[in-house]
Amino acid sequence: MVALSFCCLLGLGCPKQAFAKIATPQIDHFKHINDEYGHLTGDYAIKTLAQLLNNNICAVDTLGRWGGEEFLIICPGQTIEGGRLLAEKLRKIVDQYQFDVFSHLSCGFGVAAYNQDKNADILLKRADKALYEAKSQGRNQVFTN
Repeated sequence: MVALSFCCLLGLGCPKQAFAKIATPQIDHFKHINDEYGHLTGDYAIKTLAQLLNNNICAVDTLGRWGGEEFLIICPGQTIEGGRLLAEKLRKIVDQYQFDVFSHLSCGFGVAAYNQDKNADILLKRADKALYEAKSQGRNQVFTN
């Protein structure tokens, strides 16, 4: 589903959107959760986060697991500012959620907007760069690129 949405976002078989952005939320200190509570609790954290994110994005948006503790949210028709606002809203929802097994989980978000003269690899690299900035500046933050 994420691959199909990504192809549509880039105009490969679907109408091009005027604006689009992607967000890459990643669980902060996920290794600590696995080490401290075990892999079943790590799975619980990933599943719960996926539900929180999915329940709070628009119907036209697509959420997918991008790898490990990282997700990808594709938001067609969205500006970079709209993407930043959505990521900030999601960050706060996760930050305030009371988990069953452990008390707190946070996420850093990298947000990038699609430019029609660039390709998917560049878009993902820009989102990853923004995510890295969020992590290096203390985590639990939203950065755009």
